[in-house]
Amino acid sequence: LVLFVFLYMLFLENNSFSKYYQRYTQKMPSIVNYSHTANFFNDVMLKGEAYWVGPFQPDDQFFVENPALPGKYFYLMPQFREDDRFKNDFIKQFEVNPPKIIIFNHQASIFMTPADEFGEFFLKWLDGKYFQLKNENVELLKSPSTFDFNGDMYIRNEDKSEIMKRLQEKGYIK
Repeated sequence: LVLFVFLYMLFLENNSFSKYYQRYTQKMPSIVNYSHTANFFNDVMLKGEAYWVGPFQPDDQFFVENPALPGKYFYLMPQFREDDRFKNDFIKQFEVNPPKIIIFNHQASIFMTPADEFGEFFLKWLDGKYFQLKNENVELLKSPSTFDFNGDMYIRNEDKSEIMKRLQEKGYIK
């Protein structure tokens, strides 16, 4: 028992010292307070314009400077597909306050359930109301590393020209 405690304390001491040393030499940041997706929204969206990032990306929502989420459901959970009340309430928030840009990470999964599977009702609702850049004839110049610019970003049809102009001005597309 004494040997175990000694080796355990040695491990903790080494681990603590290496973390302290990396922070002291500024090789490791003391806090992560940015998100590439949030920086994209800060670049493109104006104050008060609604956006949504999902199905479950909390870091991408917390660092947006002028947040305007469409409603009370920040995340799309697998349980929503099983209950019509949740489905209807989730969709209703987007109909009442439609976001100009929606980021839906198709590669995500929650509880080993793919996002495309439990978010199928939401993707069907998006069809016809929003468009993707992969369907447009644009050249991609730069893209945030946290989502697929062509496949995960949905832009509201009514705001197409305005958002496309902003994306062009900020150097995302040509």
